[in-house]
Amino acid sequence: MMELTRREKEKADTIAGTIKHMVAQDQRIRQLEDIVQGVKDAKGIQDFEVVQLQALKMEEER
Repeated sequence: MMELTRREKEKADTIAGTIKHMVAQDQRIRQLEDIVQGVKDAKGIQDFEVVQLQALKMEEER
């Protein structure tokens, strides 16, 4: 196997660092997407509860 030159090793290290950075960014994006989905789910539950309460109020008014 051929030995890598110092310049090739530096390039490989730079590429590896870039890939690690991109993976870390991807993980953060996925975490943020999970948070956003959780907020949307909570908002949906809250909206559903409001509709239920409005329906109960309408029933009581009859």
